[in-house]
Amino acid sequence: MSSKVGTRECKGQKYDIRVNEDGEFFVLVGDVRLTDWTMQDVIDKAEKQLQQKGKKSNIRAIRQAGHFEEGKGIVRGSFTGIHAGTGNFIFKTDKGGIEQVYESSSQFLSEEFADEYESLCKAAAVASRARNKFLKEHQLNFSALVKKALA
Repeated sequence: MSSKVGTRECKGQKYDIRVNEDGEFFVLVGDVRLTDWTMQDVIDKAEKQLQQKGKKSNIRAIRQAGHFEEGKGIVRGSFTGIHAGTGNFIFKTDKGGIEQVYESSSQFLSEEFADEYESLCKAAAVASRARNKFLKEHQLNFSALVKKALA
C-alpha cells in the first residue's frame, strides 16, 4: 500500500511521487521504478532518468562468457547507458541479454581484440583442465604420509 504525496513534471512528463508504509519514497518513470528514503533524493533520481531518456550510447565491447575453465568463448554487445536507479552501466548483449555492470569492472575489452581474446580464453580453458588433471593424478597424500611417519 502506498500513498501519493505529490506530482512533479520534468521535460514535459508528469510523474507521481509515492511513499510506502515503510516510509520509502518511489516514482515510476516509464517502466523504471526508482526508490529512496527521502523525497528529494527520489525526485533527483527521477529527473536524472528523464534527462537521460532517449539518449543512448553504442560502445561496442566483449567479455568472456562464463568462467574461463568452461571455455565458452566470448560475449559481444554494447554499452547503451547508465541505470538511473543503481548507477550501473547497461550492457546489452548481441543475443538480447541485458546486464548491469559496475564501473570498476575490468572484464570488458574493445571489440577489436575479439579474435585474440577468444583464442586466449580457449587456451586458458584447455590449460586449466590439464592443470586440474595433473593435480588429481599427482596429488600428495600428505596426511597419510605424516601419520605413518609419526606412528
